[in-house]
Amino acid sequence: MKTYARELTLFFTLLLACPIGHAAEQDNWYLANEWSVSNTKGVAYYEDDVTGTRQIYVCNGSGTSAKISVYDLNGSLARHITIATSRNYANDLALDENGTIYIAEYHAVTCLENDGTFKWRKGKNASISSYGSGGTGNAEFDNVQGIMLHHSTGEIFVAERNNRRIQVLDKNGNFLRKFGSQGTAPGQFYELKNLAVDSEGKIHAADRRRISVFNPDGTFLRRHPEQSNSSDWEYVSISKGGLLISHQGHVYNLEMSYIGDLPFDDDARTLFTPEGDIIESYNHKIRIWKRAYRTKGLPVRNVIPQPAVRAITQRAGTNIIDLDFEIIDPDDANATVGILAAQDGAFTDTSKWILPQTWVDGTASKIGTPIATNQVHRVSWNVKPDWTDSTGTLKFEIICHDARRTSPVDLHFLTLPLPDGNLTISRSPLKDSDFESYAKFLIATRATGVFVDINGSIIENGAQVPNGSTQYIFTNCGASGKDGPTWTEVNASYLGTNLAGTVSMTTQGIQEWTVPHSGTYVVEAAGAMGGRNPDANADFGYGAYARGKFNLSVGDKIKILVGQMGLNSTSNNSGGGGGSFVTTDSDIPL
Repeated sequence: MKTYARELTLFFTLLLACPIGHAAEQDNWYLANEWSVSNTKGVAYYEDDVTGTRQIYVCNGSGTSAKISVYDLNGSLARHITIATSRNYANDLALDENGTIYIAEYHAVTCLENDGTFKWRKGKNASISSYGSGGTGNAEFDNVQGIMLHHSTGEIFVAERNNRRIQVLDKNGNFLRKFGSQGTAPGQFYELKNLAVDSEGKIHAADRRRISVFNPDGTFLRRHPEQSNSSDWEYVSISKGGLLISHQGHVYNLEMSYIGDLPFDDDARTLFTPEGDIIESYNHKIRIWKRAYRTKGLPVRNVIPQPAVRAITQRAGTNIIDLDFEIIDPDDANATVGILAAQDGAFTDTSKWILPQTWVDGTASKIGTPIATNQVHRVSWNVKPDWTDSTGTLKFEIICHDARRTSPVDLHFLTLPLPDGNLTISRSPLKDSDFESYAKFLIATRATGVFVDINGSIIENGAQVPNGSTQYIFTNCGASGKDGPTWTEVNASYLGTNLAGTVSMTTQGIQEWTVPHSGTYVVEAAGAMGGRNPDANADFGYGAYARGKFNLSVGDKIKILVGQMGLNSTSNNSGGGGGSFVTTDSDIPL
């Protein structure tokens, strides 16, 4: 029984419903802690071998107010360290095994004892009382962005953005060598930002557009392909196990094969602890990502299927849209897809989501059932029945999972034991986006047991009305006022419907209906929306909604009262929406 009308609005962010599958064993991380720090930049980790104290050092503040702040792993502030008598834009820092601090300032490299005692500062015109000026000579610097200690040589490597070069100093600040220059040739830099060293001692230089790899002596080894986005490689960090993470959270191995993503800020600086945890410094926060159990994945990597829209066209003079798409998947022959549309062109929390239902030309058979990958498919949608607006912008989201998954998101389970005796656990813990992805996939593929109300219709088990069922829709029959419709209004309103001549009334406003057949009935009711107060610029509220299944017998009498919308008002108060009720003949509420 329908007693209301609503339009569908889903609040989900844009994402793929399929997670990434990986080969062999992999690391996983979850967000364990975060705290606020003003203007965070470079970050370092130090563990005192004598006391066992583990602390995080972070450059923060801007310009001449720059400082080093020290925190424990729970985010408690231990102390602030002043950088000499003067300072200017501390962009990065590194600590050696004794806790000595090496700081990349804008025009200088500064060295402090762990307690903050000044040791030396190198740079043009640089001293304890002057942060120096830009220079191009040896041990002179211009816009130092990154600093790194080499674990084998003990040397200090300094990345200069404006001079497009790497300078190498000893621990006393003496100049040893330099390499790199501005240009596009191998070994040259576009805009050098950051350095990282791998377990073999090779230097990885992040150059915004690309990553270049060198031996410690400056010998150029290789360069990874230039990225389409000029800021893909601003900051990188490398784990002992050979994973590389970019400032955008993209995870690769050292051969630059893509592994997955972590939800980092676009300007994040990161480092790995010896335990494999990740410390992220971004914007105004420090985040701790704890390393979870190692996942024992598939023997052969299960590549994520990638939906790609090839063309969208509207047939001239019709409301039919032809959508051509392809599911790119190198290791699966088929995949299952669902399609959602978003009005006004943006997949945001304020988008109006639309579930396309009126597929034509037999293309509905491609939704929710396996289709071939790596070839273009066409679905054709008659937009008008599902989207009543006359104009607007639509974008489409294709959600899919491939043939080797039993669900579109990797819901996480612990399995013990594995056939080889190992422990396996997937990413921990579950994220909200996992459930959002799964819900969207179930909705878009019209999965069994999913109920969605759209413009007053319930989609149940993949059909608007279950096969062999009949739908009866009760309304307020166009009445207004506190007394509800009269019998004359009810009789006229249902004329020509399957309720014609079957509704009676002994009390005005309360409709009475006799159950025509024995069976299971899905009964739905919703209270009416409230009135609007234009002067207060306030939206109305929707009434509450209830739904249930009941076994009813032929001849049972049902009473229905359908609430009316609250009256609008220009005063401080508007009218509340009327309640809707469905009861038995003896007034027992269903």
